[in-house]
Amino acid sequence: MKIHHFKEVTSTNEVARQYLEEGTVIMADTQTRGRGRHAREWHSPEGGLWCSLVVKHEPAPVLNLAAALAISKAFEHFGLLTRLKWPNDVHVDQRKICGILSETEGDYIIVGVGVNLNNKEFPEDIPGTSYVTETGNVVDRMEFLEKFVETFNAVIQDDFLTEYRKYSSTIGSTVIVKNGREITGTAVDVDEKGRLILRLENGKEMKIYSGEILRLHQLQ
Repeated sequence: MKIHHFKEVTSTNEVARQYLEEGTVIMADTQTRGRGRHAREWHSPEGGLWCSLVVKHEPAPVLNLAAALAISKAFEHFGLLTRLKWPNDVHVDQRKICGILSETEGDYIIVGVGVNLNNKEFPEDIPGTSYVTETGNVVDRMEFLEKFVETFNAVIQDDFLTEYRKYSSTIGSTVIVKNGREITGTAVDVDEKGRLILRLENGKEMKIYSGEILRLHQLQ
């Protein structure tokens, strides 16, 4: 792992395009134009972990799920239990603590990760939380980054979807999927490509490639 640490960047994903080498990590104290999924702005104040990992890999959306799982396991290592909202949001009691945005550049995938660690400010439109908010403790950002990268590299060597399912708060829930239209159904699984398998009210199943999940309730 080769880390390039910056005080301030537009976004770590943008900077990572200049450092396309397997295992490179771009880390910044703040981002001025951090980005989340669906073209949303990602609030990136001091205290959070804003980073991008460069991976030489063919396009594979399932890597987003691997990154989310690695973040959740890293939090667990530091004493905080989290859940995964498909495809790659990490939550504590439905409050977002981490978001992931992966982008392809040539033969590489840039895995952008925004983790609320020691920051206490969150966007008003998205219920958020952080490690310090949940535990009252401050965590070393570099230690967390190293644990995340170590875990991510281990996760992608295995059949990690089995473990991903155990951390998922989406599977087993009735949800609305927004992806240009709204589809309601029961999330029953994810497949080998990371697609969400949704069982509709008529009993048919469909595979969801992307979208925003609104969780209605957990089935008993």
